[in-house]
Amino acid sequence: FTDDRTLRIKGEQSYIQCDYEVEGDYSAAAFMALGGALSGAVECAGLRKNTFQGDAVFFDILKRFGAEVISNENSYTVKKKNLIATEIDLADCPDLGPVAMVLGCKAEGRTHIKNTKRLSYKESDRSQAMLEELSKLGYKIEVEENDIYINGGENSFIYNVYIVNGHSDHRIVMSLAILASAMDKEVTICGAEAIAKSYPTFFDDLKSVGGQLREEP
Repeated sequence: FTDDRTLRIKGEQSYIQCDYEVEGDYSAAAFMALGGALSGAVECAGLRKNTFQGDAVFFDILKRFGAEVISNENSYTVKKKNLIATEIDLADCPDLGPVAMVLGCKAEGRTHIKNTKRLSYKESDRSQAMLEELSKLGYKIEVEENDIYINGGENSFIYNVYIVNGHSDHRIVMSLAILASAMDKEVTICGAEAIAKSYPTFFDDLKSVGGQLREEP
């Protein structure tokens, strides 16, 4: 390193063959873990406990909401329980914003999510996108400059079928899909192909844990 923004690599080097295990992605695991908290037991495997991934904090967030989280050697098992509203700070884990908002929707009471300003500078303005789509599903959200408040609990359904938009954002699509799988009404997510950016097998994995879905042209 020559400074904080520059890395110099010498040329004419040769690679030495080796085996290297790439640890599991806590950011992707958060979606299935959310499903476990909302719909039934799910085990998220291949997750190192001595990780530097900031999104590993999501399992602690689940515990604070009241979900049952069992820590195994290289995995976590999440089980459904009654969720209670709490306060979350996203300063070091802004990518958890959409899943945290879904948790707030399904928790009894008023959830406060702090340090949310950075959500506006992602693939979409995630604060506003989630506000728009969760409101369509009957949930009450308040978005301020750096805070989000969610009045959680069961919503009042008006329609039998709901249509939401993924805003060309993989995390928005996956968060809405997990919420939809926990609802007793049918939800259509437009732009669902956005998952290809980070988790192209997401819907296959969702089916593997009991999710019921169909693809429409």
